[in-house]
Amino acid sequence: MDWDQDFQPLQPGDPIFQMFSGEDLLYEGESTVYPLFINEDAYYEKGVAFVQTEKLTFSVPAMPVLTPAPAQLPNPSHTSPT
Repeated sequence: MDWDQDFQPLQPGDPIFQMFSGEDLLYEGESTVYPLFINEDAYYEKGVAFVQTEKLTFSVPAMPVLTPAPAQLPNPSHTSPT
């Protein structure tokens, strides 16, 4: 895996590591994931090479168009005498 591959899709069967022998270790997950924080020093002690994320798509219904309320005219019975 290249150094700058954050958010690039990782498919089941894709290579994720190459051993010193030249053998590729393959991603054995069941679905496509999007790795990030690849090769971060903070994860070295934990033995984590990257964080796996999933892509979610949401459908949100459109909001109705809001129109301003009509301006209210003053009530003639509430006007002050002049």
